[in-house]
Amino acid sequence: MQNATAPPLHGLILVASLAACAGGENTGVTGYGFVEIDVTPENRIVGLQTTLVVPAQPPESGTLFLWPGLQPQTGGAGYHPIGNGVLQPVLAWGNSCAPGTEPATYAAWWISGQYYDDEGTDPGHTGCYGGPIMRAPVDEPLRLTMTLSGTVWHQTVVGPAGSVAFDEDLAGQSQNRAEFVIEGYSAAPVSDVIFTDTTITFASPDLEDCTVARRGQNDFVSTPVPSSDGMSCFIDQIVLRARGVPAAE
Repeated sequence: MQNATAPPLHGLILVASLAACAGGENTGVTGYGFVEIDVTPENRIVGLQTTLVVPAQPPESGTLFLWPGLQPQTGGAGYHPIGNGVLQPVLAWGNSCAPGTEPATYAAWWISGQYYDDEGTDPGHTGCYGGPIMRAPVDEPLRLTMTLSGTVWHQTVVGPAGSVAFDEDLAGQSQNRAEFVIEGYSAAPVSDVIFTDTTITFASPDLEDCTVARRGQNDFVSTPVPSSDGMSCFIDQIVLRARGVPAAE
């Protein structure tokens, strides 16, 4: 399903490379345009909600993906045979492997719920999957939601002009990493990428899971606030910045 003019979505590869840069540490500042919140192997993430404001349109070149995502820990519960895929509602500029009818190249930002896995061995989960595509006008707030029901992950994208949804059954595989990512191929945002009103929900209470594991050098994360029962983590604002974009004062 990959479009010949653009690489596939592979946020998992970006995550792996950033982990290597961090020397295997669970905390640290490294790279650009990346924020990660982890939970312990004994726990798991069962929901993520956030609002992404569509940024200004970049120049008409390259390919750019902006997304929040969920991934498993290597070797965690249910890791094999599905492997290290990523659940991700993706705001895209340019072409991708995602199924669905994309706007003309560089005519508009567009978004859909997606799942991508290029490391697993399960034929039902290897490749590029996604739901209907929706245009996303600049400055439009998009409410992105990923919720687990049984073994099925439901992704929804809701904006002022409409909504799209996509379901993916991951057979009970545990998701332990929440990520907020700028993923670019010869393209980068020309302004801040802002996520607001983010809530990450856990399967079991654990106040220690409401912490930032890793972030980019110029990225900003407001202090994560655990709920009183320890079942969720609230983050008021996450600001991702591409290389060369200075942090605000």
